[in-house]
Amino acid sequence: MNKLNKTLLALGVAQGILLLAVTLAHRGPSLDVRRLVPGASEASITALTVWGPPMQGMKDGRPTALPGATVALARRGDKWVMTSHDDHPVDLAKIEILIAALADAEASAPMTNDLTRHASLRVADNEYDRKLTIAMGGREQTLLIGLTTGQTAAIRLLGKAEVYESTRITPWSVASAPSGWMHKTYAQFAPISLQAIELTNSSGTWRFDRASGDWRLLLGGGLVVAPAGAVLDQELIRQLPNLAANLTAVGPADPNFAPPADAAKALLTVYAAGEASPQRFDIVEAGPKYYWLRAQGRADAVLVEREPLSNVVNLSIETVARRP
Repeated sequence: MNKLNKTLLALGVAQGILLLAVTLAHRGPSLDVRRLVPGASEASITALTVWGPPMQGMKDGRPTALPGATVALARRGDKWVMTSHDDHPVDLAKIEILIAALADAEASAPMTNDLTRHASLRVADNEYDRKLTIAMGGREQTLLIGLTTGQTAAIRLLGKAEVYESTRITPWSVASAPSGWMHKTYAQFAPISLQAIELTNSSGTWRFDRASGDWRLLLGGGLVVAPAGAVLDQELIRQLPNLAANLTAVGPADPNFAPPADAAKALLTVYAAGEASPQRFDIVEAGPKYYWLRAQGRADAVLVEREPLSNVVNLSIETVARRP
């Protein structure tokens, strides 16, 4: 290598070192990434308690903040249940998403550590959108969850001043009502798989049957005949069986519920292709908006919307007959 090449090589090395030094100088210090829930892991979390926003009430004659809606969840082997609601089963997909977020959610720098901003961010001790207590490894930690903008939530660990932002732990992912944790679909059948539907109510035992290809309606084993001057509403008869194809819950009900002796009751039996045996459901009046529903052989009971299921439950000849 001649003298000129050595000189050019030395200049190149010097420029490289200078460029590296400038880059490092402008990069600044590394961010201090920290866990939002220190020490949490998916295996260590065994129970959760969620409170909704506090309600304004009176205590000892003075206005005060009272606890909001509460739901408590606990691990039972490889499943989760709502211990606050008679151990009603929890939808595993929903709880696993939250557990994963609690276990690995991180933040770099706090959005604020100003105590005076806690209330406006809704992460104050008595003013929050959600309060979440996490039981893990024999100890508990409590998160206060509020709202900032869009899909981002403000998060504060109880007892700490720092408030962080999170897109994974939000009031939407931490439901304070039992309906937010349960399977909404209590029973489901593909409409095409339905072979027959039976309903026993105060009018007798009705059977929707399509063995002949189209739906027909029987009562007490005989074909239903319209009263004089009326005709059967065949379109309605085709539609009603599909109401039993998807039984959707709005909330858990007490599995030990004993209906009053005078409560209106019905028995719904679904015959579907692919099912080893008919599926039977007890249906009981539960106020003006809901029915109490439980599949025979299952412990968990649910509340379902009264409408439009009432069209099946209250089936009568007047329901399916119309004047031409």
